[in-house]
Amino acid sequence: MQQFIKDKLGSNLNDKVLVNKGSLFFIKLGKGKADRLRMESESLETGVNNSMSFFKKLQKITINDTEITKKHIEWLNYEIGQQEKEFQEINPEYEFCPIKISIGFKTKNEQILSIIKQPNFYKYFPLGDETNKLGLIVHSDAFDIESNRRKLHNSNRNERLINAITNRVVETLDSLINANDEKYRFLFLSILLSESSQTESNENTLNFINPLKAFIKNNVVTNSGYIQSENVKIKAFKFPLELKDVGFENYQWFAWNDESFKEACETAISELGIEKWGIRHLLSNSDGQNIATYLKALNKMSISSSLKS
Repeated sequence: MQQFIKDKLGSNLNDKVLVNKGSLFFIKLGKGKADRLRMESESLETGVNNSMSFFKKLQKITINDTEITKKHIEWLNYEIGQQEKEFQEINPEYEFCPIKISIGFKTKNEQILSIIKQPNFYKYFPLGDETNKLGLIVHSDAFDIESNRRKLHNSNRNERLINAITNRVVETLDSLINANDEKYRFLFLSILLSESSQTESNENTLNFINPLKAFIKNNVVTNSGYIQSENVKIKAFKFPLELKDVGFENYQWFAWNDESFKEACETAISELGIEKWGIRHLLSNSDGQNIATYLKALNKMSISSSLKS
């Protein structure tokens, strides 16, 4: 043990902050486990980074030669109290404390895409086999998990717990829309980009994500609000034109285009059935009179510069 400490701490032995604060775990691994840890080191580091949010005072962890620090992630936090009917239906392992739930999400496009590649279900730490291509992190201290801590059981407890989680997230989404809160945009993208095909997702994943997918289909983020997907189009040109200005009163442009977030547009087309409209689509779907009237009202200089762009 002493030699291990010397080998790993090396020149840091005189660092009083490092050796006088924190915890040191020395764990003897079974056959082949060290190789598996090395193979999964990247996902382990990312997962531990997210897990640190559940421990308020924990700021840094060192795994072998890798130092991991806490990074920012947005959380929706919920509790199910012991007196609630859902608590009794879920019947958690520990009945003496409320069920804690956290939903993690990112607020930058590239970070949302990165979460999809990571484990999505947590019980304080990531369940390594639960990489289900979700754009969200789902944590609960009441999840029913396998003894190796790598996977959720397909159990009645998890089914009821996940239903309770989904119901709470839907309520939050609804309240964020009513408050016109920017957080809804990021949650919308996180849900939109989550995969939910029956062939690639397990039952727990589908129970969680499908109701959320149904909600965002009726509340698509546009450049001026939130409406049903059938009334949304993706703008495929730069000309400054709103759909309502050329006779499409009940239609709005999708909040993103191929330049601002191509992956979101591609998924909106494949999953929400939203069409991409260029000038040709506007002309073929209208009588032309509204467009002609609109163009006459514009300054010729702005038309010229817009067409060039």
